[in-house]
Amino acid sequence: MGVPPLQGQDKARRYKNPDEAGAKDLVSAIIATQAKLLTSFEMERDERMARMTAIQQGQYNIEQWYQKIMKKEENYISKI
Repeated sequence: MGVPPLQGQDKARRYKNPDEAGAKDLVSAIIATQAKLLTSFEMERDERMARMTAIQQGQYNIEQWYQKIMKKEENYISKI
């Protein structure tokens, strides 16, 4: 499964001096593209999880949580 094309970025490049209506169209296109991308990632994750046993799913979730916590910790330390 591939990532959908980023149509919102294509529209962004067409606008040189967007008016308010054009800017709203652009923002809507970008939001729609981000939603498609998120859906694609969620579908990939769901497919991956469906192939795992319950134990593997638990290990995967704990690993994802740990990585998220460590990233927050790194960001906190870098600000000090």
